[in-house]
Amino acid sequence: MKKLLLLLMFISAGFAFGQDYTGAINSYLNSNQTLLGLQSQDFEDIAVANHSYSNSMELENVYVIQRYQGIEIFNSNSSFAIKEGSVIYSSLSFSENITQKVNTTSPSISALTAIGKAAQELNINNPSNLELLETISENSFVYSNGSISLENIPVKLVFQKMEDLSLRLAWDLSIYVLDGSHYYSVRIDAITGTLLATNDWVVSCDFGENSNPISVTNEESVLFPENEAISFNVVGGAQYRVFAMPIESPSHGTDALTADPSGDGDGSPFGWHDTDGAPGAEFTITRGNNVWSQDDINGNNGTGSSADGGASLDFDFPYDFNAPPIDMIE
Repeated sequence: MKKLLLLLMFISAGFAFGQDYTGAINSYLNSNQTLLGLQSQDFEDIAVANHSYSNSMELENVYVIQRYQGIEIFNSNSSFAIKEGSVIYSSLSFSENITQKVNTTSPSISALTAIGKAAQELNINNPSNLELLETISENSFVYSNGSISLENIPVKLVFQKMEDLSLRLAWDLSIYVLDGSHYYSVRIDAITGTLLATNDWVVSCDFGENSNPISVTNEESVLFPENEAISFNVVGGAQYRVFAMPIESPSHGTDALTADPSGDGDGSPFGWHDTDGAPGAEFTITRGNNVWSQDDINGNNGTGSSADGGASLDFDFPYDFNAPPIDMIE
């Protein structure tokens, strides 16, 4: 009986601590509504997507998504650093005044139809023998590859942010074409079936006719919308523990602490963590104007943990090749 009570206390404490993330974040957002330009409805349905503890900063990095009536707003991933129960900084990608921007919450076409529409828009073969493999939730499914994809096809209902800042209901799905040349992430209008947005997670590079073509896969290859984060007064000064070029792996050389490598060119005058083209980093995690480096332990191309260098952008983390990778996410 005593063991059972201890187990229940442990589970309850863990549950309460998990709930504190949302409580701390909501408290922070409520207190900073005017500064952030948000309405209370904009964050009343946020959901924690992931979280990780930073040993170097002694804080919890919590990643949340913005939702409206349970439907995710695509690319609304935002991060909050929580220490001793309070948010000490944030990086937001939330849409504002969402209740006035959504067009509907009821799709006119099914997830299955959306896959066919996507194939048509991408000029690939029509899918065949599509089967529903898994129902994750009311608006999220996994279908078979339909003979058009190397992977099964996940489909979920989201809101796509448009150029006029409106939010259109859409089916979000991904298709990894059979020759591996493209891994498309697309949003299909859930009312009209038209293509609203597409990203290719495979980036091909051509270095001339005498070189070997290469293809690499990005965890995220989209440009992030204008950020509303609270800036940190860091211009340059970042440092990273790396195996510097041309070392191709830890087996081929030793690591080095590289200071402010973004200063080597003109592409990032205010550092890799800048997004607004002005002094001051918008992120202290491994995220910048067109890349967000994060783990993908569960292999779903979703939001994961990112290394956090703190206000000083110090990405000098210890590592141990004898330890499992899960212990060294930073």
